[in-house]
Amino acid sequence: MAKSTSSRGASRLFACIVGLIVALAGLTLGGGGLYLALLGGSWYYLIAGVGMLLAGVQLWRGRLSGAWLYALVFIGSFLWAAWESGLDYWRWIPRFDLVLILAILVALVAPALRGGPRPRVGFALAGVLCLGLIVAGALAFLPGRGYQHLATVPAIADGSLATDVGNAQPADVPAPGDWTAYGRDSAATRYSPLEQITPDNVGQLQVAWQYRTGDLLDHRWGAETTPLKVGDDVFLCTSRNILISLDAATGEENWRYDPVVSEDAIPYTAACRGVTYYEVPADRLPAADKASADAQKAAGGAQAGDATRDENQDQGDQGGGDQHSENAVAASDAIACRTRIISGTLDGRIIEVDAATGKPCTDFGDNGQVDIKRNMGETPPGYVSINSAPVVVRDVIVTGHQVLDGQRRYPPSGVIKGFDAMTGELQWAWDAGRPDRSEPLSGDETYVRGSPNMWTTAAGDSKLGLVYLPMANSAADYWSSSRTPEENEWASSMVALDVETGLPKWHFQTAHKDVWDYDPGSQPTLIDFPTDNGEVPALIMPTKQGEIYVFNRETGELLGGGAEERPVPQGGAEPEQRSKTQPFSLYATLRQPDITEKDMWGMSPFDQLFCRIQYHQASWEGMYTPPTAEQPWVEYTVTTAAPTGQRGGRPTARGDHRQLQRHAQLQRVGTA
Repeated sequence: MAKSTSSRGASRLFACIVGLIVALAGLTLGGGGLYLALLGGSWYYLIAGVGMLLAGVQLWRGRLSGAWLYALVFIGSFLWAAWESGLDYWRWIPRFDLVLILAILVALVAPALRGGPRPRVGFALAGVLCLGLIVAGALAFLPGRGYQHLATVPAIADGSLATDVGNAQPADVPAPGDWTAYGRDSAATRYSPLEQITPDNVGQLQVAWQYRTGDLLDHRWGAETTPLKVGDDVFLCTSRNILISLDAATGEENWRYDPVVSEDAIPYTAACRGVTYYEVPADRLPAADKASADAQKAAGGAQAGDATRDENQDQGDQGGGDQHSENAVAASDAIACRTRIISGTLDGRIIEVDAATGKPCTDFGDNGQVDIKRNMGETPPGYVSINSAPVVVRDVIVTGHQVLDGQRRYPPSGVIKGFDAMTGELQWAWDAGRPDRSEPLSGDETYVRGSPNMWTTAAGDSKLGLVYLPMANSAADYWSSSRTPEENEWASSMVALDVETGLPKWHFQTAHKDVWDYDPGSQPTLIDFPTDNGEVPALIMPTKQGEIYVFNRETGELLGGGAEERPVPQGGAEPEQRSKTQPFSLYATLRQPDITEKDMWGMSPFDQLFCRIQYHQASWEGMYTPPTAEQPWVEYTVTTAAPTGQRGGRPTARGDHRQLQRHAQLQRVGTA
């Protein structure tokens, strides 16, 4: 008898605890739900919260009506989740996970309530609900769950779209088994024709070798390199621009060269996206041999070091002077620096080393390096960094650079520079702040501070002599009142430069007076595009907004239906600055429908509720919502297909309310 009384007492206590939990959950959801309803949002949270609160009180009192009230909340929540989510698995998670878990607890305590069912009935119901929870959890690990395109995209082409960009460099027409440029080839097709690995046998692949660079930082570290494979060698760069050559068959290190980049030069992230492979043209070999011989004579026949990090560690932040003087090698035969590895550095240098040995090519610039920061004025450490691979077009190295943005209105210029690929001589310098000029500056002259830069990777066509630059935004990404007319015209654009003169041939702006940081982030791809009048040498350009544009890459004419200007929202912090229209592609888009309150996500109803509240507190009129000074605003674009229920993109609005703030960039814009 005592044992039975004790058992009933424990069950009663458990019911009180469950009632308290349900009541607290209801109080939280009801309070937040009331605020959401006043903001014009869903009434579900208020209704469900009140229902849970009443159910929790009754469970605390030991009344069976508490279980029945919770059953109504459970059924209502199920129907509401089905209405908002359909069969979209991920949308169900925050809408129903807590409700289901609490339902299991309520079923377990139901027999302890006055007039409650027999224990076996309560336990059976709890078991069924537990099984549902287990199945729901297992579905999260089911492969292939829902990536979808909501927009129509062109069908896969029946034939080859390969294009002719010349054959001066291995990257122009790479061997089938090679990956000779950042995008595999000069056209940036990112496509390998090899057929040995198929969907049928890819699961049987085994690790052949692995290599560790040893260059690992404790903070601000990024592994972003795309290795090149040329012949029997693999070439790559580490986060701090250490250049490495590996045997492609074994993974054994052939050589490494360290330009010694100071940690002070690291911007947001220490990252090197790739290097460039360059082969000296046959008609320039005599000049190369003479330069190499002269350099060797000047060096007095001194032997070079092994150019490893250990020997270079103490050479100073720039790593240029002493190391290059001591280690640079100019060979006495025609082999030295016949092929070269070109790399930019985080401290704004371009380095050239012999692809065969890793020794600096002394005929290039100052003992194998040039400094792109000349005539940029004040350049604090980390403000000018090359983290994308330069491109070579008609023996001209074309490089942009990352400018540390968000720090000051007038950081160093975004000037694009073209250097002779063998000598390092500056051929031209194109600054979007003075777009009609390309002659290099000298003396104390400086390029326009804060002008648009190119931080991503360009593409080049040696046959046409054009290089294609995805130009970034001006400094002060989210404020446009202080920009010049030139910045407003050339920022956030695709620009085709004549590589012989450094002057623009054509350009197309993808966002007018950009205050959303919608600068193009992808390397364009060169193809032959089919038209009614035959194939046309073309350029494909995707944008952060999800638009895909196709251009005649010789003239800049839009292909594939072209584009149109559409009205966009006005107002915001600078109403007089906002463009009344923005361009939209008529060829293809990955843009998905605008987000709504239903798209707010979380791991539970609590953070989803908070996210919904913030959504209604913010200004949101689509992906061109003008930034506001007195109200948070949502910046949201779709650049890729996304998991269903989590419309991904750049930035995304998935996750809890902190992610909504961080990734969707609810931000207040200062007017000063």
